[in-house]
Amino acid sequence: FETGQMASLNSIGDISVSAQKLIWSKIDSNRSHSLYLSGGIQAPTGPFEDRPIESYIAPNFQAGSSSWDFQFSLQYELAWKDYLLVYQLAHLQNTTNSYDYRFGDQWLNALKIARPIKLSERYQSMLYLGFDYEYLARDVNKRGFYQFGTGGQAWFGGLGYQIMNEAWSLGIQYQFRTLPALGQYQAKDQLNINFSYFL
Repeated sequence: FETGQMASLNSIGDISVSAQKLIWSKIDSNRSHSLYLSGGIQAPTGPFEDRPIESYIAPNFQAGSSSWDFQFSLQYELAWKDYLLVYQLAHLQNTTNSYDYRFGDQWLNALKIARPIKLSERYQSMLYLGFDYEYLARDVNKRGFYQFGTGGQAWFGGLGYQIMNEAWSLGIQYQFRTLPALGQYQAKDQLNINFSYFL
């Protein structure tokens, strides 16, 4: 690759599994409060190539991390009349992979305002507007130095739709950048699809 050339990435990423538990709830006359704690693990299922640090394609431009990483989150929900307010604080703790490369830890603050819509006795749906703030720490390369072109902050707006029943939930969300990114994090628009199964 020559300087200035474009590169694309198409591959499956790392798969994560997490568990969530309700740790506190309170119901008032016309509203309810819920607090959830969750933890999980991210497995190195996506491909990772051990590229030279001087490569034109940065080592952090990968589909996978080649490391076992840990996820934690705290989520607060306020239900009032026909609306739902959700705030989530999430953290991804990365570890050094087998190639001595460590992706930077990540923090997420997310706020969603949702309008639940009942579809039938078994199925419900939810339309929501979201605002996210992401912070990415800098990667550490195999030489033990911060990797150039990594780390930064970004703000996103988002629109999403979710359908669920007692056993599962399926959601789709489109996110777009609302403010210029800070640092080396080149945030782009994103389309996310998620599936959850309730035990």
